[in-house]
Amino acid sequence: MFSRAELLAQARRRYPDFLRSIVTGEGFFPLELRLGKTRRAADYPGYQAELAALREAATDFGFQIEWERVRAPRFGQHDRPQRAFFAGEPEYLRALGKAGEAQAFREDVAAVRAASPALEPWLARNELKIVAQHELWPRLLRVVCWFERNPRCGLYLRQVPIPGIGTKFFENHSAILDELLTAAHPEHVDPAETRFAARHGLRREEPLIRLRFLDPTLQTARGFPVDDLAVPAPAFGLLPLAGVRVVITENLRNFLALPALPGTVAVYGGGNALTLLAGSPWLLDSSVFYWGDIDAHGFLMLSRLRESFPHAASIMMDEATLATAPELTGPAAPVDAVDLRHLTPDEARLFVRLRDGSVGMEQERVPWNYVTAQLQSLPSIALPLTESGDRSGNALFRANER
Repeated sequence: MFSRAELLAQARRRYPDFLRSIVTGEGFFPLELRLGKTRRAADYPGYQAELAALREAATDFGFQIEWERVRAPRFGQHDRPQRAFFAGEPEYLRALGKAGEAQAFREDVAAVRAASPALEPWLARNELKIVAQHELWPRLLRVVCWFERNPRCGLYLRQVPIPGIGTKFFENHSAILDELLTAAHPEHVDPAETRFAARHGLRREEPLIRLRFLDPTLQTARGFPVDDLAVPAPAFGLLPLAGVRVVITENLRNFLALPALPGTVAVYGGGNALTLLAGSPWLLDSSVFYWGDIDAHGFLMLSRLRESFPHAASIMMDEATLATAPELTGPAAPVDAVDLRHLTPDEARLFVRLRDGSVGMEQERVPWNYVTAQLQSLPSIALPLTESGDRSGNALFRANER
């Protein structure tokens, strides 16, 4: 027969179902408890002790027991428990110590229903989340109601005029807010986005792309007052820089240390910058060189860049560079993905060699005298338009492939 602790654990496991019954209005009591089999005690006192413990648990926890008068060959005539159950809510909640929480749950459900009827289906599926957010519901509902009245408002979070709600509240509780807003009005949500602001039509802080002029003459000719600047991604694509030479590197230290080069700008491609560059048409009219780590991930990033700029050529990502300082090579992260579509034959062969992560070289480890020599030998002629007006630069890519 189950112990008192096991019987109480049964009751606790059904608590979420009890809360759900409050939302749905379905009947919940009587709540049956499984008693388990009575043990085959060899002695009558042991059997009676087990039954006494059950009676004591029923008295302490408030559940009821139905007994049946039976006659057994071993123990003779006696009362055997047939059924145990909580008859109603007061004794059930008293046993669990949840009376106050259940009352707060009812009040929170009523508040959600009054503020946003559209959340009714969500209520029946998220009883424990309702409990967990008890202290927050007044503020959560102010946010939900405001967004219902002002869908996809186009404001920065800092501009949203909800009393008592600041940007920290959105930042600290974005997960539950996103869930509530999505449940209430999925038609107002952009499912393709993952960030809260983008999903719910708020204005986002645009990511920045950093650029350095490696040629003061070019900087002056193009009208830029500084040689190092960070530009919002949409504005980056509008810069008057077509026809230049571009060196993209994913390592910030290398970006900052690149030497002076005529007609050249450097672009920091770390983080999500390579994806952001896709909206920069002036790069199609420029010579683009990419310098990444000599490992499988570096070549995957190169391949991603070529999806937008197929004319991009790799530099210092080859066997010769790997051999410049064997003592500076080391293990790298392996990759499972294999995508050779945007790699030259030489790059593809090296990628296959490196993909298990047994060896690689971070671009920061390439000897600097070798770096400067390679940069100085880069072609200096910017990409022209083809006769057909094609700006893809496939001719340069094919030349690099050879």
